[in-house]
Amino acid sequence: MRHSLTIPFLSLIVLLYSCDGSLNTNTDGSGQLADISAADAGFNEKNISALDSLFNDYIASQAIASAEIMVVKNGGIAYHKSFSPAGVCKGRDSIYRIMSMTKAITSVAAMQLYEQGRFLLDDHIENYIPEFKNMQVLQSVNHSDSTYTSVPAQRKITIRDLLRHTSGLAYSFSSPEMQIIYPREGVVEAFAVGGEVNTLADNMRVLGNVPLVHEPGTMYTYGVSTDVLGYLIEVISGQSFDEYLKEHIFEPLGMEDSYFFVPEEKAGRLAKVYANTEDKPIVKMEPSLITEYQTMTGGKFFSGGAGLCTTAKDYAIFLQMLLNGGKFGEARLLGTKTIDLMVTNQLAGINPPADNGGPGERTFAFGLGFELGTDYSYRKRPGSLQRYSWGGALSTTFWWDKENDLAVIGMIQMHPFFHRDMWRKMEVIIYGAVI
Repeated sequence: MRHSLTIPFLSLIVLLYSCDGSLNTNTDGSGQLADISAADAGFNEKNISALDSLFNDYIASQAIASAEIMVVKNGGIAYHKSFSPAGVCKGRDSIYRIMSMTKAITSVAAMQLYEQGRFLLDDHIENYIPEFKNMQVLQSVNHSDSTYTSVPAQRKITIRDLLRHTSGLAYSFSSPEMQIIYPREGVVEAFAVGGEVNTLADNMRVLGNVPLVHEPGTMYTYGVSTDVLGYLIEVISGQSFDEYLKEHIFEPLGMEDSYFFVPEEKAGRLAKVYANTEDKPIVKMEPSLITEYQTMTGGKFFSGGAGLCTTAKDYAIFLQMLLNGGKFGEARLLGTKTIDLMVTNQLAGINPPADNGGPGERTFAFGLGFELGTDYSYRKRPGSLQRYSWGGALSTTFWWDKENDLAVIGMIQMHPFFHRDMWRKMEVIIYGAVI
């Protein structure tokens, strides 16, 4: 993707400031998530105020264009600020492309149907989506002409595999082989514009003819599994995926700014996308699919893995529901025991992604929609074993921590982003402020 033009106002930066204001979510049946003081939330006010300096410094150095941070603790909003160069802050109502943070919402939607007895986690996906019968496993790829060889899979894909990313369905960025095969076969990974794939159903027909990168249930491979999960929800519920989320998650929780495609009247609130580059600190992206797709009209591809746009406020409500054991205000979305299952490690005995942990260490754990804290991660950074998290391709991040009754949302729109240490520093400041 080509980038051009540095942000015109950066050369004028003299003063940096944060935009504040009260925030209350109080809609019929949704309860309330209101501002409280940092002290009442259980934070050292002086320590958590270090977040101000952190993000102002990253903006002053032109590492990021803007940021919105929300910290919810003990049921209230203890910290919520937007940071941007002086004179351009639009407040705290920006809408963000959350990309893979969509996966947590899709996983909750699927588990709602699971609670209703509509499927079992170890059901074969082909029972509901016939396109996944007779799957093949990749053996080799000819890089010169993109042809490949494959053999029949020895095990069928289950719904549990979709939720924990052990199906063998990859993303092109997580599999060099699929970087060659997906374009040839016409697989859509997030954005569908023209071509033969315009809906989730179209994509299932394509994916069913593409080989898996490994036998189902044998490895964790991050991929399009959650898009398949979104289509499963359509098949079982009889609703389009966007309508299902609206009726069963967004409206009950009072999430008023969450969409696959942002309505025209709210399009002006969609945050701009920027990038880090080698020769310039940050540049604004030229119009492209990643910047413009979310405002197109008539879109019918509802990516369960990467398609949603939302606000920090809306996502905070969603995380508070999880912290509350599935309930927010008068709305109950899931049972407490179902959430307990979702945050139980599902990769026991399965090869995790490679990392630099010691022999025999559980360095990565994943449940049904979330990365889980481990002994190894707890030793490397502050937090708890009840910390559940993920992020998005445009560098957004979230986590919720049951032990500390804490939820954190970090919203920026950067790709690529060269300063991920920023999120680690934010984490250190927040946990260091916990009393």
